[in-house]
Amino acid sequence: MRRPLCLACLMVTAFIFVCSRLFPAGEQGDYTKDRQTVTIAGRVKDKEYQLRNAGTEAEELFLILTIQDAAETDGTNAQAACGCVRCQIDWENRTAGGPAVPAIGSGVLVRGKLRIYRHATNPGEFDQKLYYKTLRIDCALNDAEILAADHRCNPVREKLWQFREKLAAVLDATCEWEDASILKAILLGEKGYLTEEIRDLYKESGIIHILAISGLHISVIGMGIYRLLRKGKLPVPVCCIISVAVMLLYGEMTGYSASSFRAIVMFLLHMWAILIHRTYDLLTAVSVAAVLILIEQPLYLYNSGFLFSFGAVYAIGLLLPALPGKAMKIFSVPLFTLPVYLSFYGTFPLLSLLLNLFVLPLMTAVMLLGLLILSCGSIWLPLGILCSLPEHLILCFYREICLLSRGVPGSTIVPGESGICQILVYYLLLCLCVYWKDTAPDLVRILICAEAAALLLLRVNPGVTLEVLDVGQGDGIFISYDTFGADHYDVDGLWDHGFSDPGRSGMQGHAQTGRSKEPLANGTGGLRLMIDGGSTTKTDVGQYEILPFLENRGAGVIDLWIITHGDEDHTSGLLELLEEERCPIHIRRILLPSDASGTGNSGENIAKIRRLAAQRGIPVGYLCEGMEIRAERNGWKMMDGENDTGSFERRNALSLLCLHPEADAVYADANSYSCTLLVRYGRFTALLPGDLEREGEARCLSYMTSHPELFPKAADKDPGTADEITLLKVAHHGSSGATSSAFLSAIHPRLSVISCGWNNRYGHPHRETLDRLRETGTRIYDTRYCGALRFHSDGKTLQVQGYTTLRPLE
Repeated sequence: MRRPLCLACLMVTAFIFVCSRLFPAGEQGDYTKDRQTVTIAGRVKDKEYQLRNAGTEAEELFLILTIQDAAETDGTNAQAACGCVRCQIDWENRTAGGPAVPAIGSGVLVRGKLRIYRHATNPGEFDQKLYYKTLRIDCALNDAEILAADHRCNPVREKLWQFREKLAAVLDATCEWEDASILKAILLGEKGYLTEEIRDLYKESGIIHILAISGLHISVIGMGIYRLLRKGKLPVPVCCIISVAVMLLYGEMTGYSASSFRAIVMFLLHMWAILIHRTYDLLTAVSVAAVLILIEQPLYLYNSGFLFSFGAVYAIGLLLPALPGKAMKIFSVPLFTLPVYLSFYGTFPLLSLLLNLFVLPLMTAVMLLGLLILSCGSIWLPLGILCSLPEHLILCFYREICLLSRGVPGSTIVPGESGICQILVYYLLLCLCVYWKDTAPDLVRILICAEAAALLLLRVNPGVTLEVLDVGQGDGIFISYDTFGADHYDVDGLWDHGFSDPGRSGMQGHAQTGRSKEPLANGTGGLRLMIDGGSTTKTDVGQYEILPFLENRGAGVIDLWIITHGDEDHTSGLLELLEEERCPIHIRRILLPSDASGTGNSGENIAKIRRLAAQRGIPVGYLCEGMEIRAERNGWKMMDGENDTGSFERRNALSLLCLHPEADAVYADANSYSCTLLVRYGRFTALLPGDLEREGEARCLSYMTSHPELFPKAADKDPGTADEITLLKVAHHGSSGATSSAFLSAIHPRLSVISCGWNNRYGHPHRETLDRLRETGTRIYDTRYCGALRFHSDGKTLQVQGYTTLRPLE
């Protein structure tokens, strides 16, 4: 059997993956202490500097200490174990005369605000807990200060850290500031000095991988040392031992990331093959490295850096030889890692295929020039400055081509995340291409790869999907309507608008739990809408929750963004995206409630939306009672419900009917003029009232009573025969001033969703509201516990899914 060790390692990797899915690690952490001030004692495991707001007046230098064996203490006795803690210390503004930078291995006493990491609760959102748990960091200590430190030390690791800081100082003294920050990341693994601008620029352009310690470093440094020693006529074993020792120390100095550990293990196996006179096998070496990492930490299977690093090597070893011609071979790594891109970002930088043709050939020169700068600058600074000139030209070239690619329309596509079945079929087709590399014609292998990519990017999910995001104390709702085969069914004689348990006739509910990775596929036609998008408890909700969610769902274009009213917890995310100079999401139109006299902050937010929309050339419209948005195959149409006799008919296409506010009415506050929408698609109905309270609810009930064709039973005196709404988005986050008994009796929702923040200062949801909801028999879901909630309907059936869990409130 060829490559038996490689095959065995792949089987072990598959076994680890299956076990991690079947037996996920339990949730840990005492969230009651989150953001409390605590004092911890422990030993310094690692340390680094991090520069925030680099190059601006708000520039701040932080010292990041990783403390292991940490325990909360009262100053004398340990009270509770904290595990491994990441401490963030404002180093520039520390107390004068305080402790110096503690040595690695020393014992420290640190005080700060405890931060307990949480899992992501929305699709596409960065999972802080999973990321830091992968690095074996349990929690963080922000705004920390060092109270005391002893004189213990790990001499090897401390000397390596001091040596790295000396090399970093040489780069600072010889290179321009931006060049020095990039070279620190490339050569020393020190990314704390990179600006957000450079990170974003390299990431959007698809060349962020050049900032990671990888196989290129090992081949340039490790193999360079080996060949240099061999030219000195030293014995092979001596050359191998010295080269291995240097690379192990280099890995320790740069932090042993997944990519550097992989490269060093592969280098060790290469040296071992030379010593025992055996052939070095790339695929076996990378498989052994993967197993070693996963045995120590299985969670690396869900780490983007690990998957990109190992995927690139497997692409070189497997797919590259199978692709015909030089032109096709350049696509081997992007093809192999495409599912990783879509799973973590939902986007793919198309122009990165072209940019890497210019970037990668120059990386060896960047590495060698960087080493030359460090060597010469350590001896004589002017010589180091001279050596930095060609390096500066290359890095400027990188910057300019990245900026140029930014301005090209369509440089980045937003297909969204692919489903697990799509990914499996994709890799099976690539394996088929590899298997037939010696027998199938070139054209056949090219067509197989093209078909695999087309299947991976295909998005077909007929029907309507409504998702309520977890934005903390705020609201954010996404609706997608896919017209691909969505309006080809008979709506006659269907079920009467409710939610029933699986197995009952009519609309069936399929409750799915767990962190689903199944995407919302928007298809080739349809409608994508956002309703609200803001929060008062989550900072930068647009950047960290809404934008990643939309990219994950493949929503590069939002046809309509509807704002129910102007409160901050409904608008802050949209304002962020409108203020962003390079927002990757294109908004075609914004719709606001018809009230034009909002006061205070609400009025300011609405005015700001109008102003920013005008600057970006986004049309702004207004919604009022009786207006209806109808989805069409090629877009949407706005109808006036009072003048269109067919507007209230049950249709086999998506429609949104505005029940409130009245046209040109003036209201006392923002909540009173909340835009209330009735979503209809076949037998699925959803009522979205924003922050509507008693006065507005009474007006909605009056409107429903006066339109029996819309709510046939709304005027019925017997609440038991009232018309049933499939889904109610509970108004005003569950406030007792909203969702009255009369309102609930009229709509009788089968499912209800509450969106609010943990420990919010308003006490939402109020007990009175929950009691009224329970009296109707509705099934209540809360985004605090379920995360983002997804409701998908084909007009006949309903699928309900929670991102973290699907546990209704008792």
